[in-house]
Amino acid sequence: MPALEIIVHGRVQGVGFRYFARQTAESCGIRGYVRNQRDGSVKIVATGGEQELNTYCDLIRRGNYYVIVKDMQIDNIVLGEDYEDFSIRF
Repeated sequence: MPALEIIVHGRVQGVGFRYFARQTAESCGIRGYVRNQRDGSVKIVATGGEQELNTYCDLIRRGNYYVIVKDMQIDNIVLGEDYEDFSIRF
């Protein structure tokens, strides 16, 4: 199954972005996790079907009322573990 590592830059910390990313993942059928990075970005590891991942990335890129995504780095990865759901990591 395809998997992506997504690094999101912009106004993405302190605005509920991780919760937005989890809710969006759940609605798209995506598994994985999201966590804040020390540099102010947010890291997402997402796995699912190709179409679901494309939809997820589009929705994340759009953000919401509080989130402003300025840049996203998206890389294909090989997972080292299986994910049963989508979680927020601290």
